[in-house]
Amino acid sequence: MTTVYTRHVGTKFNSDGSPRYFPGNTVISRIEPDTPLFMALTQAQNEFKKLACSKKYAFLPSSSFHMTVIEGLCDQVRQPEHWSKEIPLDAPISKTNEFMANRFSRLSFSDSIKMNIFNGGAPDVLMLRLASVNAESENSIRRYRDTFSDIMGIRSPGHDDYQFHISLGYNIIELDETERSLIQNTYSLILNTITNSIAPFFISAPQLTYFEGMCEFNNI
Repeated sequence: MTTVYTRHVGTKFNSDGSPRYFPGNTVISRIEPDTPLFMALTQAQNEFKKLACSKKYAFLPSSSFHMTVIEGLCDQVRQPEHWSKEIPLDAPISKTNEFMANRFSRLSFSDSIKMNIFNGGAPDVLMLRLASVNAESENSIRRYRDTFSDIMGIRSPGHDDYQFHISLGYNIIELDETERSLIQNTYSLILNTITNSIAPFFISAPQLTYFEGMCEFNNI
C-alpha cells in the first residue's frame, strides 16, 4: 500500500516525524511541569501513543507543551494577511523578532485569566481545546490579543474566532476510517478522565518566543 503523507510533511515535519526547519515567533503561555494540567496532558499523550496508528503521528515533547495566546510571524508564511503591516514582507525573521521584542513590553497582562478544557480536536492535530471559564476571563484574553494586534500590526484571518488549544502531536501519514474512529474514541476517553480530574486553571504569563521548529520555544 502506498504511503500518503499529510500536509504537515514537507512543512513542519519530515516523513519520519522529525521536525523541519520552520522558524517564526509566537506568544505562548507555558504549561509548567509541576502542575496537574501538565500531568494530565502527558497522560493524554501517552494514551494516543499506545494506539497502533501512533506511528502515523509526530508527537511533541512534553517540554514544549503550551497554549498559544496569539500567533506571530512565520518565515515560510509570507502572505500580507499573515504579516505585520509595520515590517517589509521580505524582512529576515530575525528582524521581526527584534521588532516584536521592542514592542512587547507595551502589553499588560491580567493574571486572572482562567481556562478549562472542554473538547478534543480532530485526528489531523492531536490537541485539547480550551475555553475561558467566564466572561471576565474571555474579555481579558481577547483584549490582550487585540492590543497585541494593534501594537504589532498583525491581524491574521480568524483573529476574532481563534480557538485556544494545547497541541500534543501532528498526523503525518493519512489515516484510514478505522484509525480515525479509534482516535475519536480515544479523545472521548481522555476527555472523560480530564474533565473529572482537572480543575479550571489560570494561564501563566504570556511570553514572546522564537522557534526554529515545532518542538522547542525559546524566549526572545
